[in-house]
Amino acid sequence: MKKYPFYIVMVICGIAHSAIAGDEYARCLDLNYQTNGGLIKCADDETERLMAELDKRYDIIAHHKFFRSWNGGTRSFDGLKQAWLKYRDDFCNLQGYSITHGGETYGDVTAARCRLSETIRFREELEILVKNYQKTLKK
Repeated sequence: MKKYPFYIVMVICGIAHSAIAGDEYARCLDLNYQTNGGLIKCADDETERLMAELDKRYDIIAHHKFFRSWNGGTRSFDGLKQAWLKYRDDFCNLQGYSITHGGETYGDVTAARCRLSETIRFREELEILVKNYQKTLKK
C-alpha cells in the first residue's frame, strides 16, 4: 500500500502545474507577441517553470525504492537529466539555425519554442514511467 502515495503525488503535481503554468504562458504571450525577444522570453520562462517541476519529479522518482535497482542505488538521475538537456539544447539550437542559417532573427524564437515543446514532451514521458510503475502493482 505504500506505493500508492508516490503515484498520487505525481498526478497531483502534474494537474496543479498544468493549470498554473499554461495560464502564465498565455498571459506572457498576450503581452509580448510583438517582438522576437518577447516570444523568446515567454518560451524560456515557461521552460524554466517546467524544468523546476521536472527536477521535483526526478527527485521523487529517483528516490523511490522501485527505481533504485535501475538507478544503481544512487537515488539520482542526474546523468540521465544532463544527457537529455544536452540533446534538447543541441537539437533545438540546430532547429533554430536551420531556419536562419545562424542569423539572430526568428531562428532564436524557433529554438526557444523547441526547448519548450521538448520539455513538455519529456514531462509526458516521465508520466509514462509512473504509468509503467502502476502496471507493476497490478501484477
